[in-house]
Amino acid sequence: MKIAVVSDLHLTNYDWGMECQDSFHSLGQVKELCLREKVSALIIAGDVFDSTNPDSYSYMDFKLFVQGLPDVDIWAIAGQHDMTDPQWYHLAGVSDLDGNTMKLGGVEIFGLGYRKPTEFPDVFDQVPDSTNVVVGHNMCSDAVPMFSGDFSLKDIQERTKAKLFLFGDYHVPWRSEDKSFYHIGAVRPRRIDDTFQPRSLILDTKRMKIKSVDIPARKVIRKFIRDEKELVDFGRGISPRVYEDTDLEPVFVISHNETLSGSRIRHILQTTIPGCIVRPSLSVIDADEAEAADTYANMTEDQALNEAYEREGVEDDTTKVLVRMIQGGEDIRPVLQGLVDSAESGEEFKAPELASVEDENEEELESNLGEAIDADYEEDEDEDENDEDEEEDEFESFDDEESW
Repeated sequence: MKIAVVSDLHLTNYDWGMECQDSFHSLGQVKELCLREKVSALIIAGDVFDSTNPDSYSYMDFKLFVQGLPDVDIWAIAGQHDMTDPQWYHLAGVSDLDGNTMKLGGVEIFGLGYRKPTEFPDVFDQVPDSTNVVVGHNMCSDAVPMFSGDFSLKDIQERTKAKLFLFGDYHVPWRSEDKSFYHIGAVRPRRIDDTFQPRSLILDTKRMKIKSVDIPARKVIRKFIRDEKELVDFGRGISPRVYEDTDLEPVFVISHNETLSGSRIRHILQTTIPGCIVRPSLSVIDADEAEAADTYANMTEDQALNEAYEREGVEDDTTKVLVRMIQGGEDIRPVLQGLVDSAESGEEFKAPELASVEDENEEELESNLGEAIDADYEEDEDEDENDEDEEEDEFESFDDEESW
């Protein structure tokens, strides 16, 4: 049995047009995911709606979405954005998992909707000992060290006997090193500066395996432009690939100097790429900083590290952070993005403290529901069905049945 797990749809019709369009587009993508993966159940880990009083368009669209999946058992928990009594998603025909246990394919799943930070860690005492998987909607402090978070991995390990934790709330996909905890990630970006890849998880209870599946979303492309010729070349070079995987118009966030006007940038790009959304912003960054920003943004991690050595020297705080992150197997792109943003804004970039950051480009996620598994897990040789054999490479084992 396959279970799709998604989070943070934030359906809305109130916000500016692009976010409204994106929210309903993501709902269609989730439906396609369920049909393509032939799932038996769908779990939404909070924030179905963006408001506790959703507009009629959002509610009816979600209700039609539920009716369009008659063979899929749909469950949900409440996030802080949609906490009402009764739940709007329940009125739309979705089963409420909050505080309840569902059993699918021999796996017991307990729902823990959004709770106030003051309720942690005691709230984990509500999880039944027979629970295998907990689905929740609060932030883990290990995933977001720059914030306080609501609980730690240590809290859930000491308070529950569950082996796998799938949580919403934090929009960027993240997993713990022991592969027992996942922040699923949102199904769509909510802000123009969100750079994560929207994702979902597919849990295969028959084969005890899990995988991540990207959710196609609107492309947001950032670029510093020095002159009109560069802008024209940029538009011509990028136009063939901006509609890959999605029919949503791309957004261009263009930083520029005084030699170009915002209206001219819009005219050139919208002539080259009809329908695109252009957001120009005047920048005070000089040519050297612009070159550095573009250089870092388009490099691999190893190349960026070498470039950082050459530009800043090993004693530079930013370079030290890059070195430590790469040596620890961390994702350095947040630091590189900080360099780009600081170059575009003209503000000084402050190197962050070293923190564990999930690799958002990783194609597969693994989880351990008992003992730690070896990364070189050998595929089950007993699979004999053709369709399962085809999918074998997409999934990774999260445990054997004995741990249940």
